Amino acid sequence: MESKAKAWLISNLVVIFSNMQIIYTFISVNLEKELGLTIMQVALANSAYTWTFAISQFFSGAMFYTFSSKKIYSFSLLTMLFGFFVLVNSENFSHLILSQVLIAIGASFGFVGAAHISSICFPVAQFGLMFSLVQTISSLSALAIQILFSSLLVEGAYWKNLIVCIILFGILTFVLMFFDLEASSEKSLEKHTIKNSIKTVICSVLTVLKLGDIWITSIVGAITFGTFLALNTLWAPRLLSSLELNSIESGVATAILWLGLAVGAPIADRISNLLKNRKHVISAFALLQGIAIIILLYGDLTVHIVYFCMLMFGFAAGGHMLNFTVGSEIVEQKYISTSSSIINGFMFIMSGVMVSMLALFTDHQMVLFAIFAMLVVAGVLNYATKETYLKNKVAEP
Repeated sequence: MESKAKAWLISNLVVIFSNMQIIYTFISVNLEKELGLTIMQVALANSAYTWTFAISQFFSGAMFYTFSSKKIYSFSLLTMLFGFFVLVNSENFSHLILSQVLIAIGASFGFVGAAHISSICFPVAQFGLMFSLVQTISSLSALAIQILFSSLLVEGAYWKNLIVCIILFGILTFVLMFFDLEASSEKSLEKHTIKNSIKTVICSVLTVLKLGDIWITSIVGAITFGTFLALNTLWAPRLLSSLELNSIESGVATAILWLGLAVGAPIADRISNLLKNRKHVISAFALLQGIAIIILLYGDLTVHIVYFCMLMFGFAAGGHMLNFTVGSEIVEQKYISTSSSIINGFMFIMSGVMVSMLALFTDHQMVLFAIFAMLVVAGVLNYATKETYLKNKVAEP
């Protein structure tokens, strides 16, 4: 049990390292100046990361049942390390694109890898909770990284020195993974040729994609999580600015969103198990998000009411982790990591599309109403899936 817990903790370190790409948001201006790039080129490099990550995500999960976790994580970490090394030594646009592609390929195994480790190191009935805790750690680390990097850059830290620190953290994670992650914690894997490995990965992906409920739960999760990203990254700052909140109050409100998500993810799993139901809980959490939006739209807003709404919205957005639980209960255990990677890939792509579509609006009230409408659609569409909780109980030994 100790080795399994250690494997789960190492998988979370890989998730945290994967989150280091957040620094790109803060150093984009530096890259533009030092490399002599245009804003369009900097945005294009970021887009290269987004689409490479999204496409890789669909296949990364299936690879964990073709190769051992140690081999996959070695490839993932070394690829990300090389990507950050290229980034810190970039001299032109081509180098920047290459760095983003490498980091994206390596990072695509982070979150999904934690899903795989959670599925093999713990009973099936505990998968939802353990993977929700991964989201908690990921959310808190993302918040900490944002605060740390932004404050260090404001204080005058050179961006290349921050990248070096990231590389050192990655090396430490690699060393811990290489010496502490035991291959014996996994079932023995058959020897595969490269041709057979590719065939196995593709067959796993196609097997999961044939399931209609996977598509539906992916869309529902993409809406509930995508609206969170849209509010957090694009419209929360504009809304808070229109309410004339100062920079400290705005920072607190944004942080509360992430804290709400971190707390909501594992609690949603506990509530679902307590009520012995997935569908009602997923829709209820989408409804809570919608209620928070309605209050922001029509309430007499004070700073504390805004904080409450941000906490409620972030907390309810944590319900999207139940979509991964549903996905794990739809498929056989050997396809759980494949299911998780496909659902996460859909969430990633659709979230990006939703954020882009909402960016077309100029009025934050219209955006909030659009978010509310999408959440209503998600809550209703969710009932098109079959209840999976009983299957979870049957699967228990």
